[in-house]
Amino acid sequence: MNTRREFLQLLSLVAAGALVPRPTLAAEYSPKLGVAQWTFNSKFLSGEFSTALFPKYVHDNFGVNTIEWASTLLPNPNSTAQYKAIVDACRNYGMHSHALLVDGPALGVSGSARRNHAIDFYKPWIEAAHYLDCKYLRVNAWGSMGIQIGNLWSRVTTSAAKSVQHECATSISLLLDIIKGSELTLLVENHLDYSSNAMWLAELMQMIDDTRCRVMLDFGNWMYFGAGMLPSFQDPYEGCRILAPYTASVSAKSHGFDALGNETNVDYFKMIEILVSAGYEGYYVAEFETFSQDADPLDGIRKTLSLIEKATMEAHKAN
Repeated sequence: MNTRREFLQLLSLVAAGALVPRPTLAAEYSPKLGVAQWTFNSKFLSGEFSTALFPKYVHDNFGVNTIEWASTLLPNPNSTAQYKAIVDACRNYGMHSHALLVDGPALGVSGSARRNHAIDFYKPWIEAAHYLDCKYLRVNAWGSMGIQIGNLWSRVTTSAAKSVQHECATSISLLLDIIKGSELTLLVENHLDYSSNAMWLAELMQMIDDTRCRVMLDFGNWMYFGAGMLPSFQDPYEGCRILAPYTASVSAKSHGFDALGNETNVDYFKMIEILVSAGYEGYYVAEFETFSQDADPLDGIRKTLSLIEKATMEAHKAN
């Protein structure tokens, strides 16, 4: 700096903020990211992976500190020693248990005996969620048939849809009574049966009308059966718009990627823009699901996390 004039020019730039370092968007906003245990279901079922070692695996490979657990891959909920090992591993590696996804008997059933059977099934899993210090427990809003290979959704009339909706609302309200006083929130996922119809699920949320019951939005589960057992496909972006106001957690499911790193089935930028515009600030849990023998779930999760970061950055720039 050679002259007084240059010095004064520099002062004016500083005063105007031109030379003051500003935080980048990455510093201003960092998405809440997690990894779905279900991505590695084949490795857990084969015995290659163990639940007690999974927190270390996530910590070492993905750079995130949040796990979404699946009941079908966890020990019996009464196995205290095994759950203690999971909790200890999470603590050792700074991991957080975000949600426990429970697959069990259908909640959309009539008759006290069948309903009580379903409710009783969930009770030990509620205790497991507490023990893991999960914030959320996911249930399924399925009808009496649930999922059976080769026999999906035997009753598909409008009256049946309304009946299942009513029964699900009743059962979920009973579960809400059980968790009363705790910090646990129930999630209902768009996960087959009528629940993959976004309007049906939104109406269910309105019927329950409780802030302790929210939606877990899955980017990929949009097929349901309509009249005559014909498959119907919910437009994912319209479904996202309908469910965004009720959403507390997102399952960012991917199946494959193009050369640019974009998911080949769902436009993540469009989905996340819809969510951010609706005020969503919760977790995006990466889930990679493929039937290809050659696909690498580790690589799939890494690409999914990267895509979520890019899409959330762009969405927050626009909002």
